[in-house]
Amino acid sequence: MKRWQNRRFCELVAHVTETRDALAKETDLSPRNEIVNQKLHNLVHYVTLPHNQAAAKRALQTLSQTGVTASLRDICQRAEFQLELYFSDPDRVLDFPYIDHYLELALKESELANLNSNSRVVFVGGGPLPWTPLVLTIVQSAKAQGMLGELTRCLAEGDAHTDDLLKKVIQREFWRDWPSSFQVMSVEKEAEAAENSVKALTKLGFQDHVQVAHVDGAELVVPPGFDTFFIASMVTEKQRVMLNIMSQVEPGKEVTFLVRSVDPVNMRALLYEPADSLLEDMEACIPGLSWVDTFLPENGSCLINSVHVYKYRRPVESEAEAAA
Repeated sequence: MKRWQNRRFCELVAHVTETRDALAKETDLSPRNEIVNQKLHNLVHYVTLPHNQAAAKRALQTLSQTGVTASLRDICQRAEFQLELYFSDPDRVLDFPYIDHYLELALKESELANLNSNSRVVFVGGGPLPWTPLVLTIVQSAKAQGMLGELTRCLAEGDAHTDDLLKKVIQREFWRDWPSSFQVMSVEKEAEAAENSVKALTKLGFQDHVQVAHVDGAELVVPPGFDTFFIASMVTEKQRVMLNIMSQVEPGKEVTFLVRSVDPVNMRALLYEPADSLLEDMEACIPGLSWVDTFLPENGSCLINSVHVYKYRRPVESEAEAAA
């Protein structure tokens, strides 16, 4: 490694370690703690910067080996839950600071999954503030009514009124009154989170399009007609969840999985556990599971998550016997 790359490597390791150490001292990881707010905001911005690849790769290896990555991910996951819990309060729900990120990712995921106004979607890991199920509904309504342009304009960079415009658009009544069979089930295993998500959805008027199921995704009984399954980044037992869903697919039928992850060779991997290796192993040993596409955020993008798209077609009995 060149001398300047070595300096970049040292800077990366020092910055991330110092951030982890500072966050580890805080007992309150909610948005009420300004120290946590600032540290996490700076961390998210830092990992999305276009770092030197060689320095970043070496830094990720070092941070993993020293245990910094594991502890930082744990802190970030707990802080994210507290963030969503805080803003799930009906009086705060529209003040959530990352609505635009959720909308931008939902636009991409809707495209990847080929969602339409008749789609029925399960989102596992909806949390106390199910913004993804909510904005997936808004995206489909906008497409069906020719209003997608109004929605995407809310994401224009450099617009000082973007946040206010986005809030106004989300509150538009025609999203809520949209006469469609599009349905999203938000699956959440934590009782408090599930209860709060119902309150937030009711406040925004989306309770007819987004239903909440208080159940572990690994034990979910899939309702008839649902064939597209999102697995959130914070879901720790992705394999158990996917195997449970696969076990309920009828022979010869096909379903779609969209599994959120992070690029394992990118600094974004400091925030979530990558699912890439797990999915590759599952594809290698599960007949009928096949990779379709992967979305990776561009350098400099504010988005954190990558998204892997898989199709699963359960083999019919004759195919299963032939494979054996």
